[in-house]
Amino acid sequence: MSRISTEALGIRVLVGASRWSGMGLFWRVWLLRTTVATEADADRLARIAVDEAYASCAYIQRVRSLYWWQGVRHDEEEFVVEARVRQQRVRNLERRWRANHPYELPLFERVPAFVNGDYARWMRRGE
Repeated sequence: MSRISTEALGIRVLVGASRWSGMGLFWRVWLLRTTVATEADADRLARIAVDEAYASCAYIQRVRSLYWWQGVRHDEEEFVVEARVRQQRVRNLERRWRANHPYELPLFERVPAFVNGDYARWMRRGE
């Protein structure tokens, strides 16, 4: 398996922030995602993220999911909840979502993202 370095992608991370080829200051944050079956559940998890100051913002998106569960293939509507979270809060938000998740086996994805400095400053002010 080959590895692609962040340098090859044009991203350099130095303890929170970096400058690269005049692109400006970029900060690493985390996208924490999960899926739920109802819009009400998605709204509840998004509000936990924002109202309890784990995340500066959260998004809810309606999606179609195809998956196997207990030997049966499903084709259903679900809702993706995604929150933009600073490193210091991602584990605690995942714990809160896990405690309030309706699924027997919930999925939690942590995806690193790099945001511009102005957005990162806004995130800090909003928390």
